[in-house]
Amino acid sequence: MTDKHMAMQDSRDSSLIKQKNTIVIKKSFGDKSQAELLVDTVISNNYCIGCGACAAIEGSSFEIDVNEFGCTVAKYRSDRNHLIGEDEVKYLEVCPFSDNSLSEDTLSRLYFPNSKHSNNMLGNFEQCFGGHVVEGDYRARGTSGGIARWIGAKLLDKGMVDHYIQLAPMHSEAVNKQGEKLFDYSLYTSSDQILHGSKAAYYPSTMANILSLVRKNPGSYAISALPCNAKAIRLLQQNHSIFAERIKYVVGIICGGMKSANYANFIAMQYPVEVNNVRQIDFRKKNISSPANIQQSEIKFWDKKSNSIAIESKPNKEVVGLDYGMGLFKPKACDYCDDVVGETADLSVGDAWLPEFMKDANGDSILIVRNSELESIIEDNRKRDALKVKKLSARDVVASQAAGFRHRREGLAVRLLDQAKANNWAPKKRVLANDAHSVSENRKYLYRLRETISRESHERFLPALEANNFALFSSWLLPVIEEYKKLNKKPFVTKVVRKLTLGRVGSA
Repeated sequence: MTDKHMAMQDSRDSSLIKQKNTIVIKKSFGDKSQAELLVDTVISNNYCIGCGACAAIEGSSFEIDVNEFGCTVAKYRSDRNHLIGEDEVKYLEVCPFSDNSLSEDTLSRLYFPNSKHSNNMLGNFEQCFGGHVVEGDYRARGTSGGIARWIGAKLLDKGMVDHYIQLAPMHSEAVNKQGEKLFDYSLYTSSDQILHGSKAAYYPSTMANILSLVRKNPGSYAISALPCNAKAIRLLQQNHSIFAERIKYVVGIICGGMKSANYANFIAMQYPVEVNNVRQIDFRKKNISSPANIQQSEIKFWDKKSNSIAIESKPNKEVVGLDYGMGLFKPKACDYCDDVVGETADLSVGDAWLPEFMKDANGDSILIVRNSELESIIEDNRKRDALKVKKLSARDVVASQAAGFRHRREGLAVRLLDQAKANNWAPKKRVLANDAHSVSENRKYLYRLRETISRESHERFLPALEANNFALFSSWLLPVIEEYKKLNKKPFVTKVVRKLTLGRVGSA
């Protein structure tokens, strides 16, 4: 982000901060309430990620639902016309994709004003680490190094919070009904429960219900959240004191984009397993005989023949369409997010996609620590060998997520420019549309192809799902995969240059 753009963003956010404790009256927005404007901008243009912040406000006009494509989205409640005071509710201030909400840069400075380091890719932070949990089963039963759940357990054991909130697989003994959730947020009060939480859940989720629970029930909470959800929590805290008082820590999960519920169905159909019979899916089943980046999936399903739960697993190479960067079944909002690492979270955890870590099939994590209390916990447990972690530079961390940063910064500039040329509404981001002029035409085509794949995959999969005929989808998908592979194939030297350049831009 340029200095000029940062100054413009700071000016806008300073104005929003001054307004945040005042009621924005209806005439400020013409004849429309904030609820109506949220629908006209974010929701109707398909930028809603279904985080649930708008629905968690007391007396909200909104609820979160799952649309026909398996994405979580906000919609008006059926009894909305009976609600009182809608014109005074500040929905736009709590939506992470609204132009009226504070940016990640401003929120990072508000929550971590005295940080040792600042970085335009990582936000403000104290220290970065790479490694894994040694004690317990956190690493074996977690994604990569197992640190996200481990830090939740420590917060509970030390009495720093009463409850830890994280996604968990939903268990069901009855045959699944279509549309039943495979994952949802769960609340834990003891550290030994935390291992029951989910691993990587490439599945839509909303915080609406769990945030409403926080609002209604006194206590102290920590919550694990993707970058957009972490931002939504911070925005709620800025505008509703009850969330500021009760949510003490946000544990961020580094994100390459969410998926619709049909992504799980897409995988199940290739096993093949009837989607209505799927109980659980492990998108990242570890295989200790392979490097960390060679992954497999595992499905638990109801087997009608044996009348019991059965389990099958497959290497990802045997399932088509699992190149995550291609963007199958990705919500539109994810292509208009510029936060890869959860810059507003107290601590962010993700995969250590660095050569020194990838050989270990058990997995390692990278950590970006922004909260000094959490840094102390990391350092204390590092000294007593409960954690095996080493300090990393900001450049190391940025390099580990290089593809994500390219897509969310360079690629976002292309997408924003396309929307501006088409005179379409798009959320204001920290990336300028003008930045796209420096991107090569081949690279622009790649970014546009990814967006097209994301959009069309939602629509083209429905007939295959309804007919239970995967061939109806693969006839479109296989040629697209070949085109994407050819376009994304770059000479080795080009890849090295791009990686080094991004590392220099992101260094502290």
